[in-house]
Amino acid sequence: MSDALKPIASDALERIQLEAASWVAQIDRGRLSSADKLALAEWMARSPRHEAEIRRVAALWGDVDALLDAALIPTQAERPFATVVSSWIRWRPLHFAGVIAAICFSVAAFSYSILYYDANSKSVLVRAVHATMLGEINEFTLHDGSTVQLNTNSRIATRFSTSERFIRLERGEAHFDVSRDPNRPFVVLAGDRAVQAIGTRFIVRLDGNDLDLTVTEGRVELSHAMEVIGDHPGQSSHQSDEIVGVIDAGTTARVSAQHTEILTLDAAGIDKRTAWLEEKIIFDGDSLEFVVSELSRYSDTKVIISDPEIRDVRMGGTFYIGELDAVLQALETSLGIQVEKVGDDLVYLKKFES
Repeated sequence: MSDALKPIASDALERIQLEAASWVAQIDRGRLSSADKLALAEWMARSPRHEAEIRRVAALWGDVDALLDAALIPTQAERPFATVVSSWIRWRPLHFAGVIAAICFSVAAFSYSILYYDANSKSVLVRAVHATMLGEINEFTLHDGSTVQLNTNSRIATRFSTSERFIRLERGEAHFDVSRDPNRPFVVLAGDRAVQAIGTRFIVRLDGNDLDLTVTEGRVELSHAMEVIGDHPGQSSHQSDEIVGVIDAGTTARVSAQHTEILTLDAAGIDKRTAWLEEKIIFDGDSLEFVVSELSRYSDTKVIISDPEIRDVRMGGTFYIGELDAVLQALETSLGIQVEKVGDDLVYLKKFES
């Protein structure tokens, strides 16, 4: 056995598998730039195990195996750049390898997919993970053609086969636009609740152990759920009992361990809950405590209300996500709240002292 292919730690092997799957997914989507192709070639050359794994995954994707070889052939326009990079690798090999490794791991951590084949049912099982960082909003196309928009610091794990479409919302908030397929239920598991739809649009948000569900088109069924873990298409991914209710378009459900509250929304309410899809945030008479809580979802700047008397001060307005300074300025000019900045990542709010 080659030294390079001797058994390695499971976490290292999993990282290589995820990196390989991420590269194959990018190749399949045709999203490799000249720099990406050079990075891919370097990644494959770094270890025989890297090349073996990406060849294995590419073979599962059919035509991608040929696309992989094509991606490794630089065009005339790419060669001058390749010469520069090759020179850099020769003089600073450790630095370059570290940078590329960080890039590969970062990509794999936020969007990757892995395929399995079940010989008994002759079905392909596709597992994928999509995630966003703090302050990032992004849209992903799922294996069935459905789309999902992930709000800040969110993560989903998907599992699709010929008989089911199963998604677990692990953290954050997601808007699903479901491709209609009556033969394959589309089920989103969030906490201990399951949301099932056929063809519809809805938003699911996990807030600690609480669940917020807002339906903007069609209707969904909300129930208690228990996941059954398995890797084969024939295995059921979930079991549901005790249906909480059917949630129609224009309706929101707030589910906690204690109770479930279902409300009909007016147009303003819908706009407020969907504003993040347009990278906006709407406050409509919300308390300062709620405003600070929402802002903290999108920024690593810590905002502290140091004066308890202003926690219930009400605020309104529409702001673009990420424009924390605009919100702070509105607090000062419209509500007379003193904003004290300590460095770049700490803000104190208190009653204005005249």
